[in-house]
Amino acid sequence: MEIQIIIDIFSGRENPVIELEGDEAKETLEGLKPSRKLKKDDLGIPPSSTLGYRGLIIKQKGKKSESKDLPKTFRLVNGDLFGPRLSHRATDENYEDFFCSPRGPTRKINLGRNFPGFLRKEITRFHELRKKYRPKPYPWPPRI
Repeated sequence: MEIQIIIDIFSGRENPVIELEGDEAKETLEGLKPSRKLKKDDLGIPPSSTLGYRGLIIKQKGKKSESKDLPKTFRLVNGDLFGPRLSHRATDENYEDFFCSPRGPTRKINLGRNFPGFLRKEITRFHELRKKYRPKPYPWPPRI
């Protein structure tokens, strides 16, 4: 089993990619299984034009998904999972904190010793941005 985790953070240059295999990939997918469906009043995802951190993109490699509960490609943002037919809370809501920790997968990439701290700040900033962002319902039919 192999998964690829893309840290969606940069614009104008390639995002860092981390590959996990075997037990590490299996444990990650186990922690990212959907636990409960998000409600309408839960935080949404801000527009993709946001600069900086925009979540982790997880891709399951191979012909079919290893986890039947998760699509082949999905996004994790502050404990929330988004993807095709997926709008749920992750079982491990704090996976991003672990991801940035010294024991987490970011130890596998070399973007400088300050990168994990920078990433943690970006995750917090994006979480605050999500709290402010509330999609406004579009009145239908529109008044002319």
